[in-house]
Amino acid sequence: MERDVHLLSEAEAGVPGARAYFWDDAWVSLGRFQRPERVFSGTVPELWVQRPTGGRAVQHGQDVCLSVAVPLTTQDTIRSLRPIYERLTSPILAAFQSMGIDAVIANDDTGADGGISADCFALRTGYDVTDRATGKKLGGCALRVTSQAALLQSSFPFGPMESEIQGYVGVFTPFDPAKVIEAFGIAVERVLSTELVGKTI
Repeated sequence: MERDVHLLSEAEAGVPGARAYFWDDAWVSLGRFQRPERVFSGTVPELWVQRPTGGRAVQHGQDVCLSVAVPLTTQDTIRSLRPIYERLTSPILAAFQSMGIDAVIANDDTGADGGISADCFALRTGYDVTDRATGKKLGGCALRVTSQAALLQSSFPFGPMESEIQGYVGVFTPFDPAKVIEAFGIAVERVLSTELVGKTI
């Protein structure tokens, strides 16, 4: 999380960047406004961390995380969040599309299980990445916008996981994470080349 915070700080200084990473254990990340005692079904586990972005809890360990941060102009920050979100997710969508997965932004809100849950994957929102053909949620995305920059954090599960999150759903689509990371790097350079100018981390 500190590295993603650094991405945002660098973007605020005018230097955009992106990164892809895995987790070395079964960690849970919470949105910046979530409280752990309200998220976990039992005792609060040791392996959890607070994200700098919002959103719900995400189980990690069998997922690939993709983050993008870019500087913003005054004109960007007075507009709605949607154009900023679309700008930051564009290399992610391009990466999956290059692999034959028709990833799109959901554009609607649909409860996945009809209940109340602290789990990101229990709900599909208009800011999630989904499969156009099936409508299935591929990944959860969370945004942080400051007066100078924006940070997008995303998680794409590729295998089954267990979790201590209340109401955990565990939605995932099998894919090769190494290929996604490679495609993401290429897409970042191509789609955001005018902003990132080879600064991918």
